[in-house]
Amino acid sequence: MSKRLIPFLIIAVGIAGFLLLKMTRPEPVEVSATERSWRVDVQSVEPGTHTPVLALYGEVLAPEQLTVTATLAGRIGERPVAEGQRVSAGDLLVALDDADIGPALAQAEAQVADLEAQIRSEQVRYRNDRAALASEQAILKTPADNCSAPALWSTATWPPAKLWKPPPTPPPARS
Repeated sequence: MSKRLIPFLIIAVGIAGFLLLKMTRPEPVEVSATERSWRVDVQSVEPGTHTPVLALYGEVLAPEQLTVTATLAGRIGERPVAEGQRVSAGDLLVALDDADIGPALAQAEAQVADLEAQIRSEQVRYRNDRAALASEQAILKTPADNCSAPALWSTATWPPAKLWKPPPTPPPARS
């Protein structure tokens, strides 16, 4: 039976603790609302022409300012243009150091040379293919009597000339 009373006992102790804390809490101090007041400095105004003088600090940014990036990372070797200086199209703005550019440039030139060699090779292959095509077309255009099998095989060893029979001629086409 004591097992059934333990949960009720825990709940009763919790409620009693809550009521004890609520009754012993301090009373809040009442705050009275007071009206705020500000000090005002009064000046007399006289009509006239006045010019304000303002001391401003900042940075002026041009609307045409651009961010320039290089396709290759490296150290700056030369910067012939100063900040704020006017430039025109084609002016050198920044030059990268030759030690950084040299290997990449040599590699690019080697790739260009390799591609040019491949182009020349393909051009030679194209000319050879055209020449072979022309010779095959010339063979096809030769008259049929020059291309008969006995004339072609007269010096050949296979098939023997005595075993060769001309193919049957097809019947004439009817229209």
